[in-house]
Amino acid sequence: MAKKSLLPTDALAKAALASLSDAVIVCNAEGQVALVNRAASHLLGTPAGQALAQPLTALLQAPPALLQAMERLCADPYTSREGERILLNVGNQTFNVRPFPVLSETGDFLGVAVMLREITQELEREESHNAALTSTVRQMRSALTTLEGYTDLLIHQAIDRLETSHRRFLRVIQSNIHRLHDLVSGLSALITAFEMRESMAESQPKVLVVEDDRAVSQLLSLPLREEGYEVITTEWGEEALWLARTQEVDLITLDIMLPDINGLEVLRRLRADPRTARIPVIVVSVMQPEDQEGLGDVVYVRKPFAVDELLEQVRQALGKPPRSG
Repeated sequence: MAKKSLLPTDALAKAALASLSDAVIVCNAEGQVALVNRAASHLLGTPAGQALAQPLTALLQAPPALLQAMERLCADPYTSREGERILLNVGNQTFNVRPFPVLSETGDFLGVAVMLREITQELEREESHNAALTSTVRQMRSALTTLEGYTDLLIHQAIDRLETSHRRFLRVIQSNIHRLHDLVSGLSALITAFEMRESMAESQPKVLVVEDDRAVSQLLSLPLREEGYEVITTEWGEEALWLARTQEVDLITLDIMLPDINGLEVLRRLRADPRTARIPVIVVSVMQPEDQEGLGDVVYVRKPFAVDELLEQVRQALGKPPRSG
């Protein structure tokens, strides 16, 4: 029997990628989709050919955490190699999303690969375990309360009729019941603190930074995150409009000079859309436009700007957020 010839390396890599059960989307350094495997095409409901060259956010309801992770990878792909874990909901399914930098053999940054693994059943089991844990804590507290009550009753009503050793045994039982009460209370407090932490993370004000200069974008984003805000960034006006509609944005910082459409056009379209008309906008630009018709109430921060001035304008627009740390 003749041996089958080996596939060329590129063809083998593409075949292996296509055969993966996990969805894989590869974007170039500009965030445009460059490769989609079969599982990802099925997930997106879009043929692979139609997905190519589109921004990832135009295909996927990307959560802010994924957008931020991709931004960090693009800014510094060499120290973020492990892949951050992010949850993404698509319909009734939940996916564990992990973005990775794509580097050439010489270490050049080529883009970002995003792997999506379906974990709906795992999360359902986790939720079931959490509910079981809460129920167990409640039952333990109830049982301990009963034991404590009967122990106290024995000590107060029968202590004089018991031998010294038996009295000591009851005191030991009583002491350990109190100790178990403290342990159960501590466990309950940990569960409550974890739930509160998740709730606070979900309630962070969300700021969309629209800026095509990556250095300026980072200068805007870093202090906002340190202040306690959740930050999404984009350099494209069309993508900014989509993010404003889909990501429940609380405030937008907007540059005027963008690579696709003018920032003032973005602002007019934001104001014309009932879904985004009330979002506060801070225009961060070299100059203030003369024609402000249809722009509504806008705050202007002139470049170069002082970070403290920008943060104060954000605070005034949103109120005082919880500072991180």
